Amino acid sequence: MSEDLLRQLAARLKEMMEASSAQWARDQVEKVDGEARAVAERAGRAAEAAAANAAAAETLTAEIAGDPSPAAIIRQADAIATARGRTEQAAQAAESSRRQLATLLEVHRPAEPPGGGTPPSPSPAESDKPDAGPAPTVAVAPEPAGNSAIAAPPAGPQPTLQPAPVLTSADGPAFEQVGVQEAGLQRGVAQTTAAAWLGDRIERMVRRLQGDPSSLSSPDARVAMRALEMRQRNLDAAAADLVAALQAEQAELRKARQEGRPPVPDPQRAARLKAANAAFVDTAGSVAAAMEPVLARLPKEEADWARVMRDSFDWLVEQRRQEAERTAQEAASRPPPEPTLHQKRVLEAAREANPALPPVNGPRTAPLPQGLQAALNAARLNHIARTVRTPSALYNLANALLNADGVARAPQQAAAIMKDLAEDGFRPAQLRMAEIAMLGDGQPADPAQALAWYRIAALRGSTAAQKAGAAYAVELSPEVRAEAERILAQWLAMHGPDTKPGQDELDRNLAKAIERQDYAEVERLLQEGADPQSLDDSGRTALVGASWRGRRSIVRLLMEHGVMTDLRDADNRSALLWSAINGYPQIADDLLDFGANVDITDAFGATPLIRAAWNGKYAVAERLLAAGADARRRDSEGRSAVDRAAANDDDRMLRLLGARPGQL
Repeated sequence: MSEDLLRQLAARLKEMMEASSAQWARDQVEKVDGEARAVAERAGRAAEAAAANAAAAETLTAEIAGDPSPAAIIRQADAIATARGRTEQAAQAAESSRRQLATLLEVHRPAEPPGGGTPPSPSPAESDKPDAGPAPTVAVAPEPAGNSAIAAPPAGPQPTLQPAPVLTSADGPAFEQVGVQEAGLQRGVAQTTAAAWLGDRIERMVRRLQGDPSSLSSPDARVAMRALEMRQRNLDAAAADLVAALQAEQAELRKARQEGRPPVPDPQRAARLKAANAAFVDTAGSVAAAMEPVLARLPKEEADWARVMRDSFDWLVEQRRQEAERTAQEAASRPPPEPTLHQKRVLEAAREANPALPPVNGPRTAPLPQGLQAALNAARLNHIARTVRTPSALYNLANALLNADGVARAPQQAAAIMKDLAEDGFRPAQLRMAEIAMLGDGQPADPAQALAWYRIAALRGSTAAQKAGAAYAVELSPEVRAEAERILAQWLAMHGPDTKPGQDELDRNLAKAIERQDYAEVERLLQEGADPQSLDDSGRTALVGASWRGRRSIVRLLMEHGVMTDLRDADNRSALLWSAINGYPQIADDLLDFGANVDITDAFGATPLIRAAWNGKYAVAERLLAAGADARRRDSEGRSAVDRAAANDDDRMLRLLGARPGQL
């Protein structure tokens, strides 16, 4: 289908080339050919995704027969629904690509002269004249997101430009925006769930500390605690109502997308969503008020940690209130630009050198628990960026704003944050500024500035920037490379020589300080620009290394600097998995407070609960179960946490998991 349309498009472009200015037509051919190839590539990826998702659905259906328990059936049904939903999205993407390709074909069709027929080709003598007859009428396609517009024709007689068709309807937003609105609703689900989660985690923390006679054992404290518990239950109910209302809106958007039509407004559904939003925000306010007398009685270290959660709770509620007041068109923000094939190779070169680098065009939506974790991370990063303003937190917050990861996409704000960090010498931000300038995400695309930032980061010791910059410079013109050198020279003259260690050396020193449990040195290196999300020589991130060694104070320090909770090491294990393996319940608590994925799996398919049960880590297993860990999940050998405990004849663990000893 796509190849046939491409051949037709090439033929039409050839006709256009013969009938209009040769140089302008060549420019048109080059740009439109790139657009058409990008559309065809997206259609191919969508078809591959559809086939993969269909196969996954069939596999999951077959697995139900192997585990017929109700919980397993529910889980498998959810997975099948997700796979089918992705298949539908892929099919819709393929259809959208087909339409775009057909539109390009139609838009670039040379207009026929009055009376029909093919316009005669000008003679060589006539074609040399500037006024060689009327030019054919040519329509120009709408500018695709992230790509430059088709170049204007040269001076002299120019074709008449006609507006190209837009895939939209007078009754609703453009079809391509429906998916963005759906992502906004899913983000609302995540924000609502995350706020309720934080309220529950604060309540659990207080309950654990009730045995302290100096803080929470007085009659007044018990009264305050009961008030908090009651309001938290009300918040859970309000959150459930709001999630149901948001999901009803999502269902209509999905149906509209599948049927190729704008969504149908429903006054009753809209009124329900408005009322649920208002009830949730009001109830959250009462919970926040009930937290104050309780948090005031906590020990300082726990109170400081609880304040981070409380501020994050307030921010999530405020985000929900603001997004509820935005119109559908305001919520449908422009998606990230689509990289060209060359730009993709540059991005891949950087991530091959540093796998911990964030994605450039991350998903705008994610199912729970990924969406929950993204919302919690965004809330924590906002608190840290607002209070202590550490480079790591600002950097991760900017990445979240670029990728709509737990927060509405705001590329201009993200680019401004990243630029300030880069100019202050934070090397990971210098690399990301190169990518922002290359893609034109949050600021106009500027190849010279992009190459200059790659060179600056490389001079500061970034291996990823060195490799990506070399790959990027290959296809740039000599003029662009010369301008990049001028920007680089200006930067060096303004900032002088860099006396700090190179980026790789800073990151290695950070790993060594964590190993020595040198809290002050870790803090100093973070302030100096060490990247806590880079991998050390053993393939571990800073948070994984601290959790593996049981360094709770450093775990909290890293999280207070905005480190993401679920980054994995070379063995595909997260910090929570290592806390379960080695038995650090307090570290598990800290990670779970901000939504570390409780059912994350390692390379062997084992969840934290399976690892805790296998290793006899009772306190960690208890925390994981309280956070909603699924005791029925199985590893790659088909064994659950119960199976692992039974193999060890661990009656205590079996009772904790809800199984009767000797039953298995």
